Amino acid sequence: MSAGVHPLVTPVMGDAHAQWCPRCKAYTVACAPLFLLTPAGVTRAQFYALCEICDLDGPEVTRG
Repeated sequence: MSAGVHPLVTPVMGDAHAQWCPRCKAYTVACAPLFLLTPAGVTRAQFYALCEICDLDGPEVTRG
């Protein structure tokens, strides 16, 4: 990409919040909206969700 060229779409994550995970039976899902910034304006594309226990590889993650 040259110095004068800017991307047409910029993805931006919104504020994350906890949600219920039906597999873990706990509030371990971090969910955040994904926004697309374009020259025409802002569009909410979808929600991104990740369970800190079910979706992460490796040893179990503790919440601290």
